[in-house]
Amino acid sequence: MRKLTALMAAGLVLGASGMAMAATTASSDATATVVSPLAIAKDSGKDLKFGKISASGTAGTVVVTAADARTSTNVQLLDNSGGSQAAAVFTVTGETDAVYSVTLPTLNSINPVTLTGPSSATMTADTFTKSAASGTLSLGTDALKVGATLNVGSTQASGTYTGSFDVIVAYN
Repeated sequence: MRKLTALMAAGLVLGASGMAMAATTASSDATATVVSPLAIAKDSGKDLKFGKISASGTAGTVVVTAADARTSTNVQLLDNSGGSQAAAVFTVTGETDAVYSVTLPTLNSINPVTLTGPSSATMTADTFTKSAASGTLSLGTDALKVGATLNVGSTQASGTYTGSFDVIVAYN
């Protein structure tokens, strides 16, 4: 019986070492690349300006394009010298030669882009446009221009209206 037990023990040892010899190992390197954070800032004094306008008794719109052009429907445009209207200008910074995408506001009932004027009168802005669908950070920086459509009421109160909107950028 001792011989049988010794033979079984030897067989287990040989079998276990045979299994250990069948296992192999491979290695892989792990890498990560950290890029400069993407940032956006509005250029000082470069706000979106719809300019001086006059409501005509019919609801209408004023459009300022990303190229600073201004048109209207049922709204009289005043002071067309070019200084009263302008697209907003932002500077985007980040990793050199990286491509980024732009998300502009959309008008909806939950979060409208509202401009507020005298006696809490309001107008909304929508149909935001940008100078490019996406941008490339040549030398780590890029200029982005944003225009929009202003919705003017038929009996819009006279005065100055102000509001704000967000522009979001993300690496592609």
